[in-house]
Amino acid sequence: MQLFLTVVVVLLTVAITALIVWEIMQRRSPLVKVWNPSSFPGRVTGGLGMLEGGAPSDRLHPDDPEVVVVLHGLGATADYFGDIYEGIAIDHRLVMPDLLGFGRSLDELRTDFGLDAHVDAIDGVLESLGAGRSRVLIAAHSMGSAVALAWAKRHPDRATGVVLWGPPVYESADAAQQIADEAGGMTKLLVADNEWSRRLCRLNCEHRRVAGWLMAAASPRWPTDVSRRASLHTWEAFDGSLHELVLDADWRELFAIDTPVTVFRGADDPIGDRAHLTAVARRATIVDVDGAGHHVALTHPHLLFDLLER
Repeated sequence: MQLFLTVVVVLLTVAITALIVWEIMQRRSPLVKVWNPSSFPGRVTGGLGMLEGGAPSDRLHPDDPEVVVVLHGLGATADYFGDIYEGIAIDHRLVMPDLLGFGRSLDELRTDFGLDAHVDAIDGVLESLGAGRSRVLIAAHSMGSAVALAWAKRHPDRATGVVLWGPPVYESADAAQQIADEAGGMTKLLVADNEWSRRLCRLNCEHRRVAGWLMAAASPRWPTDVSRRASLHTWEAFDGSLHELVLDADWRELFAIDTPVTVFRGADDPIGDRAHLTAVARRATIVDVDGAGHHVALTHPHLLFDLLER
């Protein structure tokens, strides 16, 4: 009996200590401090879920974008951005979709997550919002970069600019795996394509609510709402988008557009190959952001606001 009580006391002590450490890490996290949930209502229209609000201002110059589309990265949803960019909605219509297969756009039956399918989905959303002919600035984090560039390539007459945060540009899938192996941690997990990653993702799909809470528990430096929604996808969506929009993407072709492209890349970003980015994005303006990592879109939101004001 004494041994049993001792074990219980030890386990309770460990659990309480872990909770205290988690709470301290959460409160000290720079991302948690700046992030608040979006005030825009989530809804589904045109085949995609989204957060959307605002309207074009009559103060806009004829060359200014009427609509600003903001796309998330792999394993995320539109909620990733919280309310950070809602100030854009003062003068523009702000549309933050959940990409095909993720978040509110989760579809258990869908198998096509190719680049054209993603671009078609963005077109469908804009059409459903009555913005099928509007001028658009399209911004994207990480994996969403390929979709943003492809959309601008399809609509050169409507795209006023492309803004990319941390595009995952690699020369090849093998090069991506080599860089990820050297970086380790979450970078290695991001480009994983093996039986263990498939099993883990399928387990996530079978128990999304539990997986969401486990993700939040394992990520004290992230806003809980963002971590919990990271489980809202299927293996087909994750794996298909990873290959089509990152590992097998023809980045040289994607960057070959006349629309102005600005790339903000954290100086400490472990994702992507900086040298290859320079080689394929010769027409783009590439800005290395000191003190920033892969989530430069959250830590340095003023970069997009400043660009819109120019």
